Amino acid sequence: MKRTNFGYTTRRRKRHRFTPRFFLILAGLFAIIALLFFIASGGFKAKPADPVVNPNPGDLEGEDTPQPDVWVMIDPGHGGDLYPGCYYGGYRESDLDLQVALKVRTILENNGYGVLMTRDDDSEVGLYERTELCNESEAQVFLSIHANAFESDLSVNGISTWYNGETNEENKIFAGLVQSHASLATGARNRGLSEDDELIVIRETNVPCCLIEIGFMSNETELANLVNEDYQQKLAQGLADAIMEYLESKAPAGDGEEGGESGSGEESGSGSN
Repeated sequence: MKRTNFGYTTRRRKRHRFTPRFFLILAGLFAIIALLFFIASGGFKAKPADPVVNPNPGDLEGEDTPQPDVWVMIDPGHGGDLYPGCYYGGYRESDLDLQVALKVRTILENNGYGVLMTRDDDSEVGLYERTELCNESEAQVFLSIHANAFESDLSVNGISTWYNGETNEENKIFAGLVQSHASLATGARNRGLSEDDELIVIRETNVPCCLIEIGFMSNETELANLVNEDYQQKLAQGLADAIMEYLESKAPAGDGEEGGESGSGEESGSGSN
């Protein structure tokens, strides 16, 4: 039946009833939309795993990294601004000592030796502190590296090695190897061995030890060699070979004086202790 209302013809509207199935479909659509939005926003990104904390790093390190059986203590002479040692041509002795010492360390470590150093930067380390570091460590030998100078005669050149003959009879054997290998490796003049019972770093050290003067910075030609990278590498190889030979054999190998003259205290101007 039609009704007229203000000139418009209207019909009775039929009511639509929503069934439970309709609501289920609608809920499903909302769930799908929500899921797509969640994925788009990165909701399924993997959560980073918590870092694994080793409760005892020393245990794992000991298992994975075999520790060297033999240790060496290398002592680069001087260090710091208070006492850098000799100074010639714009070069400090302490820097040259360290450069050579670091090369020796690398060679020894590459051959399976453990290497300790009294300093590995431009730090100032006391003389007695150096010997204590060695005596309290597992080091089996101690090598102190210095450079020399003699202002009274700038022509003086060559390598010499000092040892203490009273504290340990092995000192001379070790010093002989160091002197011989260093001279042969570099071709520098072999000034031989010198005995001194007062140099602190070789007097107070308990293991076989010696102090090498790798050359005279006061000599222009020798200084040019000492600052040369290739020459330093040859010198370091000679020192490392001497250390390894001594540790492997423990046998006398000469006093290192053949082919050169014994160094004298009057030509040692580095003030090394």
